[in-house]
Amino acid sequence: MSYRILAYHTVGRYDELLPSGIGTAPEDFEQQLDWLLASGYRVVPLADVLSALARGAAPHARDVAITFDDGYADCL
Repeated sequence: MSYRILAYHTVGRYDELLPSGIGTAPEDFEQQLDWLLASGYRVVPLADVLSALARGAAPHARDVAITFDDGYADCL
């Protein structure tokens, strides 16, 4: 089984997103998080995933890490 890591670039209104169109609307992001919760997933820190990988530990079936690339202010 592999580790699950979801990568987002930015969360914002579609008309405010990057010119490339990379991004997720706030309501879509909320729905995705709600789905993870309803489906029994547990969001864990990326550091925990990296530590487990370094130890060669198998992932928990319902663990997922969420990352944000690029450092946009909406990540805060």
